[in-house]
Amino acid sequence: IVNGRQVKAPPIQIPLDRFLSGPAGYPLIICILSLPGKDVDVNVHPAKREVRFREPFRVEKIVESALLSITSERRLQTIAAMRKNLKSPSENSGLKKDVVNHYADRNVHPPPISTRAQSTVLQLNMPFGSKGYSSEQQKHYDIMQFGRLFLVSATQDALVIIDQHAAHERILFEKILTGINKNRNQSQQHLLWPESIQLDVADLETAERYRQELRKAGFDFELNGKEMLINSIPAGFKNGSSAIRELLCKLQEPSGTELPEKERIAALAACAGAVKAGDSLSIEEARSILDQLFSTGDPFHCPHGRPTIIEISFSELEKRFGR
Repeated sequence: IVNGRQVKAPPIQIPLDRFLSGPAGYPLIICILSLPGKDVDVNVHPAKREVRFREPFRVEKIVESALLSITSERRLQTIAAMRKNLKSPSENSGLKKDVVNHYADRNVHPPPISTRAQSTVLQLNMPFGSKGYSSEQQKHYDIMQFGRLFLVSATQDALVIIDQHAAHERILFEKILTGINKNRNQSQQHLLWPESIQLDVADLETAERYRQELRKAGFDFELNGKEMLINSIPAGFKNGSSAIRELLCKLQEPSGTELPEKERIAALAACAGAVKAGDSLSIEEARSILDQLFSTGDPFHCPHGRPTIIEISFSELEKRFGR
């Protein structure tokens, strides 16, 4: 909505799609923009359904800042809610106590964080700065792994379920993309013994084509004929040879997205190197994933747009059980 009128405007729609769209669907969001009349042309469309801005790049950036502000606020709220009832890292009964406390006060049923309306108001000249986390926020989570697929924790009012693969994907994606954008190798895991794999013609051509990008992403390898000798892999990867085989295969497929090449490579590498369904995680590894996830730019979506976290309120569970 621009100056009170519902319109189409690419400088607004593009960042909304980039931040919020994906295979999981679209959230409901209302973007209201007010600016001086001289900065917007309302006569582009006969029915005035489209507008053109005098400074479209500036408008796009302020919409991005507003979206980042919403994500940052939701991240802090989620962290606070998940850690609210923890007394000390040695207590392992936090989940049970949360359930007991919930039923002890049946008059309190605030909605889960994922369904609360989030809003932000920014002036066009207001800079956006990321918020850091205090040492108080770095407490342990009460968390369990189920089905070697999901990590489950709780707030006072809801179960919180994390897709371990999607969460690890987001973490690796941002690390790898930073390395590619800064034109330098990311932090690496040096293999105790180099791994050797045989490549077919297509894989070899792909490795040659993306050699520089793969090295910036954290892969250190040598090619000798059809043999690839892997010396290092990106930090945080769960595997080496199988990950790079998967990555080379995916790089040969049509992208099917409009992601820039650097982001596509980072997303595919993150998917190949992230923990998989069926991987067993220790409590320490699970907590590390959550800590790293909430330090990313968008902890609520994987690079492909799928959600990393969902919440099921206790009131919803009551309905499911006919209470």
